[in-house]
Amino acid sequence: MKKFLSFIMALSLFSVASASAEVPRALQKQIEKEAQKQTAELQRGKWELFGSSRTLEGSVIAHLTKTMNPEEGCTALTGNAQKIKVKSTGKQQAQTDAAAQYAASQVAQIKAAHAADVAADAGGFAAFAAAFAEALQREVAPAIRESYAVIRPVSPGVYDLQVVGTLSAADAASARSRALASLPASPWTAKLK
Repeated sequence: MKKFLSFIMALSLFSVASASAEVPRALQKQIEKEAQKQTAELQRGKWELFGSSRTLEGSVIAHLTKTMNPEEGCTALTGNAQKIKVKSTGKQQAQTDAAAQYAASQVAQIKAAHAADVAADAGGFAAFAAAFAEALQREVAPAIRESYAVIRPVSPGVYDLQVVGTLSAADAASARSRALASLPASPWTAKLK
């Protein structure tokens, strides 16, 4: 039994060492420093980890490893749900909010890239932007990978909840192309395809 426990302990140490060996040492130090800073900030705000057996700092480190490592190519997303009474419903609201924020940022990028065209066709762009944001939100929501969720009490039985997640570049591109394909033909869909 003692040998078995020693073997399990050695195996777990090896897996932790190999997981951290994938990230360059300098980046790992930077991630750990940023994780300590973010964890302290969350704790000052009275946020607690929700629905996970990991520690808050461990969850933040795992999230930052995905978003700060250029090889991962992930975008960080945060969704909020405020003054909720049912925690599971609040978590769904926060996940929807993260997808909505991503969709809005993509519409803003299109608007900035095509500013002259938007000024010439403001009404057409507004209709396209609303339809594209709705379609993109629907397509990107399942692709967002939750890193962790935090919750804090506002008053007895009322909570604020945040869901922090990642979206890979490949999933984002795929969601954008599916969202564009789902829209009816218009001058804007033709420009962006």
